[in-house]
Amino acid sequence: YSLYYGVNKINSSDTLYIEILYKNELVYSFVFEEGIDEQIIISRDGNYNEIHISYDDVHMHDANCPDKHCLRMFMNYRHFTPIICTSGVVVRIIGVPSNVDGVV
Repeated sequence: YSLYYGVNKINSSDTLYIEILYKNELVYSFVFEEGIDEQIIISRDGNYNEIHISYDDVHMHDANCPDKHCLRMFMNYRHFTPIICTSGVVVRIIGVPSNVDGVV
């Protein structure tokens, strides 16, 4: 975790984005801001993940992975630890400096 936080430091002036990756491929990316309320379903290669996203609570609502550890992980606008599922789904929050127009 120390290496992750050192490399992915988020400043208070950054625009926050939430990214959902499947096997290191970006599937969804959008601005993470107050009022957001999304339910995202990833269903690929026999894997199923249902992700609930709100400003106060981002969590894996359901998954068909064998160990279900991802269902106990969460994050929000103060807690940025990524949610990682053994099926290959990663949910993370990144900060982009305000003077950058978007995320590639």
